Amino acid sequence: MIATFLDSEAKTAIDIGCNEGALAIALAKCGLQVVGIEKDARAREIAILLAHQMRMDVLFEDRQLTVDDLEAMEDVDVALLLSVHHQLVANFGLEYANSFLRALARRTRVQLFFQPACILRKYKKPMPFENNDVLAIIKYFDDLLADIFEHRALIGYSMNDVPRREPLRPMMLFSHRPIEPNDGRDVIGIIKEIKSARRVTHPLVRQFFSRRMRT
Repeated sequence: MIATFLDSEAKTAIDIGCNEGALAIALAKCGLQVVGIEKDARAREIAILLAHQMRMDVLFEDRQLTVDDLEAMEDVDVALLLSVHHQLVANFGLEYANSFLRALARRTRVQLFFQPACILRKYKKPMPFENNDVLAIIKYFDDLLADIFEHRALIGYSMNDVPRREPLRPMMLFSHRPIEPNDGRDVIGIIKEIKSARRVTHPLVRQFFSRRMRT
């Protein structure tokens, strides 16, 4: 979904909470200079090995970004904040999580791809929408960022198996340019290449962490 709607003129990107790096690397395959932020050591190690396996130059950083960090950083063309907002709410509260999202939006020159959770127990706090009420969730975040972006769209849903009570998460796109699909990218080819590389890197990561635990 992201590669399909990625702005053709975008040059730089940041993926906050990039996990095992697949999306950050996919953006790099689309020609962007990408920074991935991930605190989990195992996920970050997989991301680094995956990028090396695919010969992609992606910087993965071990950082816990704050609102102050975002306000001080240089602007980027594209930002990803996927399945992170609810973690910020759970740990720091809704006001902080929304401030974080808005600070990232202000540092985004072209497109912000955003994915919220849909079940309230993921937030571990009372929320201003009902459990799994996708339309209310979309409206809430549309309203939150309406004064920053000129264009907004729901570009699709992603499956989420854990827990199964949350079957779908919306993928929202906020943009300073009209939102149009980009048909010139070999999205399927990128997915196949990443899947192939993951089959190599995951055993290497298991070996690395097994050795480190023994020492």
